[in-house]
Amino acid sequence: MLYMSLGREKAEKKLDAYRSKVGSSDYAQASPMMRAILSKVVNEDLKSVMPSIKAETLLVWGENDTATPLSDAKYMEKHIPNAGLVSFPGCGHYSFLDNPYQFAAVLRSFLNS
Repeated sequence: MLYMSLGREKAEKKLDAYRSKVGSSDYAQASPMMRAILSKVVNEDLKSVMPSIKAETLLVWGENDTATPLSDAKYMEKHIPNAGLVSFPGCGHYSFLDNPYQFAAVLRSFLNS
């Protein structure tokens, strides 16, 4: 509707202003091309391909992740064959940075198994 009422350039400026307020910091700092890519990636539904994943899969999640909720990880663990989920209490979206030592231990164990 914005595009029809304001035209492309004004609509995109208005949408960019809105997204910078409610979007992630990655999105806010991205170039217009990267923003378009991020939007497509975030909105891509890959549920149908999960059952066909052949590689053993380690899902590492922060229990306090607000960007991608833990419920998404639990769904993936259930629908990807040979998937395992490790969730870190008190960690957010970047759980590997929030708890680097535990992450390294979990990753070492996964890679050595």
